Amino acid sequence: MDSEYVVSKKSLKALRVDVPDGRSFIPDVELDNLMTLRSILATIKERCENADRGYELEKLAQEIFAHLKKIFAILILMGEENLIRDFVHEHYWDSSLLHSSETPTAVKDPKRFQKKKWKFLAPIIEAGDFHREFSAKTVIPILSESIISSGAGGIVYKVELHRMQQKLVSGTPGGPLFLARKELGSYVRKDEVESERQALEMIRLVKHPNIIELLATYKILDRHNMLFPLAQMDLKAFLETKPAAPFDDNRYLFQSMRNLASALETIHNPSICQLGYHRDIKPGNILLIDNVFKITDFGLARFKPHTNGDTTKSQYRGGDNIYGAPDRIPTDGTEDCPKVGRKYDIWSLGCVFLDLASFIARGPEGFKQFRVKRFTKVGCVSDEMFYAENQTPEGYQPDVKKEVLDWIVELKHESEGELSLILDIIRRMLKGKPEERPTAEEVRQEFEIILSQGIGIFSIAFLEFYNADIPIQKAREERAGPSHQDVQALLAVVRGGHEWVASCLLEGGADPKYRSGVGWTSDKQSIQGR
Repeated sequence: MDSEYVVSKKSLKALRVDVPDGRSFIPDVELDNLMTLRSILATIKERCENADRGYELEKLAQEIFAHLKKIFAILILMGEENLIRDFVHEHYWDSSLLHSSETPTAVKDPKRFQKKKWKFLAPIIEAGDFHREFSAKTVIPILSESIISSGAGGIVYKVELHRMQQKLVSGTPGGPLFLARKELGSYVRKDEVESERQALEMIRLVKHPNIIELLATYKILDRHNMLFPLAQMDLKAFLETKPAAPFDDNRYLFQSMRNLASALETIHNPSICQLGYHRDIKPGNILLIDNVFKITDFGLARFKPHTNGDTTKSQYRGGDNIYGAPDRIPTDGTEDCPKVGRKYDIWSLGCVFLDLASFIARGPEGFKQFRVKRFTKVGCVSDEMFYAENQTPEGYQPDVKKEVLDWIVELKHESEGELSLILDIIRRMLKGKPEERPTAEEVRQEFEIILSQGIGIFSIAFLEFYNADIPIQKAREERAGPSHQDVQALLAVVRGGHEWVASCLLEGGADPKYRSGVGWTSDKQSIQGR
């Protein structure tokens, strides 16, 4: 019998999903499953007085099914199913609910109608949904939330989003869907909110696997919200725990460091016409998601057009005290914040890499030992920064702390192979003068040389042919990978300004007799001058 298909108040209330603020909503999919053409027709026949019979009745049901499911459900909850014809006659469809505060005149209690409609208007959050603004009455389909962290830039929550009210994560539904929500309070300046959003959208276009992905943004109750994938932990927490697979393999960690350098390179040069800065690289802003480290928190990041003659520097705007570069210290005796460039990020990443190197060498205990090692106290001021301000008669001359340099030497004495070479890179990243630090591209390239297994005998022969003064250990054809000396030689080529040579060698270990095919020349002077 059709009576078993009749939609009742009880069946609708059974679909309600509660949210943390005490309100509830009915998911679209659940309503669609309940409000079938057959159930709508059965409800009209039983609940609507003076219902027409035959074709006209079926036509009304089809109209409701196509355009007024939510309105019919609201009227059922109110016990006013009979009024559905007034909505049909006035062409007041479900699509009118969100934008209209009016109701057909036949509705006896319009305020009650307007209040109940919000149960059916929970938004579906979609990937790439940006700039959406919701009414304060909107029920966001978040089932639970808890604070992960909070700071000047806002509060980060772990949230469970209703799977059926989202198009962010594809795949077969099943189990809870947890995401991270960053809420920027009304106290955060509008230009800062817009700057972070623009930075994330810029980065989203390049889709680097080691940069956090911005899933969606929305504004409600004058608060801006950003949705991201949920992390397992941040790098700081990682460094304090015993490594498990795949991180018990040092090579995986070396590759992760290379990938982070690549991510910073992308931030610095997101496109041919843009320059970027992060300005807050630190362990707390590097997240572990599916065993991949990703740079996050672009609250201080900036992007600007790349113009000829641009020094790429801009005013220092704050950041982390421990991992911040000495570039932020005024050296001219004034209190003005100096201008800093992209080399500021190189210092910060170098600090992070030294933390990681300590972890690789000695595990979590090594990370803790290094924090204690660099802790210094001058007068009543103590800190665990990586640099000292070094006040002189000429003013401040900030540079890397002696304690940090001693730690690098200590780690080198007990390390060999890749880690020893990586410590050399870190030392260059922690130069006191910004102009002496490598670029992100150079750091990434040096990591690739160290990690490369493809430097063959022809590559070595090529280097010997053009750079006889570089010490290179003779390669043997049966050797699987480069020797320590070979890698040092290639690094010397890169640091000497011949990145393109190293790139060619890494791409295949080319035989010099084929050099004409890739634009090489037998003129050693022209090679060294490129």
